[in-house]
Amino acid sequence: MADNQLTWQDAVAVFEQQRTETKPVEFKVGGGVLRFRVKALTQSERDRIEAKAIKARGRGRGAVTPEEIRALKAETIRLGMVSGPEGFQPTDADIALLPANIRDGLADAIDRFAELDEETLEDFRGVG
Repeated sequence: MADNQLTWQDAVAVFEQQRTETKPVEFKVGGGVLRFRVKALTQSERDRIEAKAIKARGRGRGAVTPEEIRALKAETIRLGMVSGPEGFQPTDADIALLPANIRDGLADAIDRFAELDEETLEDFRGVG
């Protein structure tokens, strides 16, 4: 096919391959490094997290509380974490022990997993 166009079957194969990819995420702590491995969320997982956020906003308050934000980030970590440091489990208790910068960084890494890399973004910026 011209211009690197994929067939639908080729695209589906790429989607399946992307679902199995993982990335390491590291945080410097004291004199060491905490290592986690994360995956991209499936559309179903993402939809479930977004539905919880919408439900929280729809309770007439118009804003999500800090507790609800923490719960949404914890859910993101639970669903997107493949592995963590020895002894760490993606439970509410262990996630609550993470400092905010690590909890937020881990949740953000999972959210951004499937975003385009900088080289691809540059290609898109040059189009048009």
